[in-house]
Amino acid sequence: MKKDSFSLEVITPEKVLIRQDAASIVLPAGNGSLGILPGHAPLISTVGIGILKVRDTGKKEKLVFVNDGFIMVSLEGVTILVRSAEAKEMIDAKRAAAAKERAEQRLAHRDQTTDVQRARDALVRAECRLKIAIGGLTH
Repeated sequence: MKKDSFSLEVITPEKVLIRQDAASIVLPAGNGSLGILPGHAPLISTVGIGILKVRDTGKKEKLVFVNDGFIMVSLEGVTILVRSAEAKEMIDAKRAAAAKERAEQRLAHRDQTTDVQRARDALVRAECRLKIAIGGLTH
């Protein structure tokens, strides 16, 4: 008999954000996207900055912002350990928009003291939060 779901946990240093059964997930990992379905081979990988898409067994999709960490897929389920994670209801769209503006300004007016990678990461985090908060995700 084929399983149609797996156990999913999304854990930050502060809390367990998600503990549920899932039919599939897609998340930023390594140098691209990683999709997990029931029966996936065991693996350990890095998780980047981006959007975790969780589809539950009722085919309802939930979007979660994730920020740097690891994913472990085992026979028992999927565990995602990240520095931070935020569900849609946790994201302040105005704050994310302000952070996006600050990062864009930092990149546009950089000098030799500007940490370019840090500014780029801040921009990506803000853009992902905004996509989730305002429902602008198209795929």
